[in-house]
Amino acid sequence: MFLSGAAAAQPAFPPGSLMWIRADDLRGLSGEPAAALLGDGVSRAITALIGDAGTGRTMGSLAAEATRQGRPWSLCIVEYAAEQGAASRRIERLSAYFRVDAPADGGAFASALPRPPGEKETFLVAPGREAIGYDRAEPWQRIEWGRWGGELRVGFGAGSLARSLTGADPAAGDWSPCEAALVPGGRSVVTVWLDLNALRRAMPDEFTETPVGRVLAACRVSSGRGLLLSVAHSAAADTQRPALYAASLTWSSRGEPLDVAHRIDLTETAWPADLPPAPAGSGWVMAIRSGWGDWIEALLHAWVYSGSDRQQVGRAARRTSWMRDRGVALAGLIRASGPYVVLSGGEHGPEARCALSGGADRFRGSAAGVFNFLGPTIRPDPDRHLWRWTLDHSALEWGDESGNLIVRPVVVDPAPAFSAH
Repeated sequence: MFLSGAAAAQPAFPPGSLMWIRADDLRGLSGEPAAALLGDGVSRAITALIGDAGTGRTMGSLAAEATRQGRPWSLCIVEYAAEQGAASRRIERLSAYFRVDAPADGGAFASALPRPPGEKETFLVAPGREAIGYDRAEPWQRIEWGRWGGELRVGFGAGSLARSLTGADPAAGDWSPCEAALVPGGRSVVTVWLDLNALRRAMPDEFTETPVGRVLAACRVSSGRGLLLSVAHSAAADTQRPALYAASLTWSSRGEPLDVAHRIDLTETAWPADLPPAPAGSGWVMAIRSGWGDWIEALLHAWVYSGSDRQQVGRAARRTSWMRDRGVALAGLIRASGPYVVLSGGEHGPEARCALSGGADRFRGSAAGVFNFLGPTIRPDPDRHLWRWTLDHSALEWGDESGNLIVRPVVVDPAPAFSAH
């Protein structure tokens, strides 16, 4: 099975880091569609966080390539400061880095860097660790690149590679209470940390006016110290079944002691007795209760409050109108769905499926009533009985197949062929 063997522990992150992603075992997502989808997700998340689309795209491309190669990787924003202008944010300081274990093709990562990268220089990051730096218009735009000790590191911002080497004991991180609150289980798949205190310090006057800050306020966690999202192997191992992944969200609040954290489980942490069998060849499974009504309400809520004050008024009115006009169709979609959405990956590639009742025609009619209003973002394909949500280099397609709702990632705009330089 492709998930056998434990990955070596990745180096600790510098204390006080604003945000990090640690991908320890993404071999179940190494196919091209899933890697492209993950890269698009990283790109959009970083762009929303720091307000620079170019840096977001570069980090997303690096993450996608590491996932394609099945290599453990991590991404960390150590320091960030910006000032909100009338139309956009002006970045004042940035120190971030991306690292990947022993890449098979370093040129594939080199091709993700901005072009032209600027003036090139060779310098020592530390004794015995030589790197290449590319100066650009601003110090925070400098790119640094080094390959040593079985790993590759790409730094963003002047001095970023040197700062990336100042790791600490993992127990010393601000995220340790949140990690301690996770359900004990097997090895990590992917973990994401966001330090809300560091984000406030980075943008003290604009924190609540950024898309991230507005969504956090809408979700009533803006008073938190930090958020930790974890996907890991569940302790409920079964040698007769694929690996069970469990996803959890933990957070700590500024109004409580430092060692107090809270957790909600986003997926099942043990095998449900009535879970439908996974597709043949699956290497891993995640089971999520299919609360379609709650999911759609949460997504619409986040969409409304991610806008400016003026946008929120118009979006709230559109949400009310949508729920009024499509309530019957949404109720039909909920009735047609089984109790679980099963995410899986393996020989068939990653997909999500949910058993349907009442026949395909009933589901198609309800789904059309729910999704067709979204215009160019989500497009129906009547001939194939599916819908497509297009991102940057990837898309999600979903429709009915053999009595199930199936969701799969596809590539819509493949990245250019990689070449070393």
